[in-house]
Amino acid sequence: MMDAIATAALKSWRSLQGVLAVLTEEQVEQMLKHEMENSRRSMIVVRLHQRLSALRDARERKDIMIKMGVIEQ
Repeated sequence: MMDAIATAALKSWRSLQGVLAVLTEEQVEQMLKHEMENSRRSMIVVRLHQRLSALRDARERKDIMIKMGVIEQ
């Protein structure tokens, strides 16, 4: 279930853009699932997927660097 911030963010493109940078990977994933199942606005789905991909990339890159010993956890 989405939290209040995620729910409010999906009200409009402007509200989404205003908070997208501070949402967690989990929140964005929940929002993407909700949007695909309910409102089905293609531009919102694309933007959420873009952000989710960026968050996953950053997490995976950090994990790789930790495994290599380049950075500490």
